[in-house]
Formats: sequence, structure tokens, C-alpha cells
Amino acid sequence: MSQSQDCQVEACEIQSCIQRNNYDESKCQSQIFALYKCCLNMYQTAEKEGTNPPESSACPLKEIVERRMKRFEK
Repeated sequence: MSQSQDCQVEACEIQSCIQRNNYDESKCQSQIFALYKCCLNMYQTAEKEGTNPPESSACPLKEIVERRMKRFEK
């Protein structure tokens, strides 16, 4: 998978879930969590390797991902 496609599968899963559930995002929290987890892993891997993270059309900025993951932990 090319770098620009990182976490694209997870993003598509969110869209499918939301459509199946009449746009009720609350019923798709596990898919949303999976996307943010994928994005966080992408950013952490780049940090460990000392490289710039790939640009992903599916992932929000790193700061947003980190903030959202903290909310999931609560």
C-alpha cells in the first residue's frame, strides 16, 4: 500500500458504518477508534525511524490523533 493510502481501509470502514447506521456516528465508535489507532501507529513508526510521517488523506494531524486517543482511554 502506498504511503498516501495509509489507514484508508479504516477510513472507508467508518463511512460504511455511518451509512449503515443512518449517519449515527455513535454506533461506529470501534471503527473510529481503529482509524485513530492506525494513524497513531503511522506517526509513531515515523518518529521511531526518524523520518517524516507519510501524508495520509485518511489521517488527521498528529496532535489531533493524540488528543482523540487520550479521550478514548478515558
